[in-house]
Amino acid sequence: MQLSPGVLRQKITNAPKNNKKKYVIALLLRDFCLLSFAIGYITTFISVFGNENSSVAVASFCMIISLHFVGFGFRASDGVIALAIVLLIMFIGSVLWFVLPTALGLVANLISILLILILTSSRPELGNAGVYVFSYIFITGMTVTGSLVITRGLAILTVFIMLSLILLFKHSANDSKIRLHHLFKQINLHSKTTQWHIRLALGISIVIAISDWSNLNRPVWLGYACMSILLPQTGNYLKRAHHRLAGIVFGSLLFIICTNYLPESILFILAPAAGFCLGLTINYFLHSLLNCFGALTLATSIYGLSLSGSIRIWDNFIGISIALIFAALFEIILKIYQKNHSLPLTNQSI
Repeated sequence: MQLSPGVLRQKITNAPKNNKKKYVIALLLRDFCLLSFAIGYITTFISVFGNENSSVAVASFCMIISLHFVGFGFRASDGVIALAIVLLIMFIGSVLWFVLPTALGLVANLISILLILILTSSRPELGNAGVYVFSYIFITGMTVTGSLVITRGLAILTVFIMLSLILLFKHSANDSKIRLHHLFKQINLHSKTTQWHIRLALGISIVIAISDWSNLNRPVWLGYACMSILLPQTGNYLKRAHHRLAGIVFGSLLFIICTNYLPESILFILAPAAGFCLGLTINYFLHSLLNCFGALTLATSIYGLSLSGSIRIWDNFIGISIALIFAALFEIILKIYQKNHSLPLTNQSI
């Protein structure tokens, strides 16, 4: 369970023939255990807090798995405070942001995502940025009103308690001299980490604002698409965009074909089967393809099969296109800024 699919697949490749079998079994067993835990946890969470908190259930599962293996890179006791701030932002965003005008919503999302990145992803190499940004987009994308606000608050409070216990239990032994206030002292426009925070937060906020302004269906899908392109601190945006869009198109078409031609009695197994396969691969194209099954299973009950597939492809195309345009403009502005402020670019991180 402590090894990622990538590590296990590498061990399978490098192992002698007589040892390959045990690593294959380990990979399959790990995947089965994670999928079983996911189904059990999410089902239980929804049964307690209601279907309106399904986003909290899925997001908290992802945060639990991430935090079990990866801390925040600073003192664990301060990490509890950071968790409280991050989850409070998610709660407030899911209750208030949707009533804001588009321009104010953009500002609110920008500040919220920036704070989340500063508090949880000061060290990009830890790889946990995507989990918390995904959670923010998912939870704030499923808004609540009236009496459901109390239920959402109780759900978030429960998640905070669970995550705090995991953080203190798993990471207190590796306590660091780095404190919470150090994170804000390290903000520097000439730091790659700070630039990455701004690029990611601003890009996602713009995409969400555009989807809100144009009244597009499933705006969270646009947010995910933009996030997936801008998430790596360095990398080939075009290559990543190509892999994601191809995966979305093929995944959506494959889901529609399976739903139309497979017996109705076995359709319920499509999403769990895709989830199991998802845990066996590290290929980004396949990740994008397999994620369609879970996403479209939920969307089909709202929009119908064909429309759900069309919305997913269209939303991802728009989200990816905006992310690429924004990334190009951001790089141009960044180069102009660096030229006018001739200070060396640093890899500063705490």
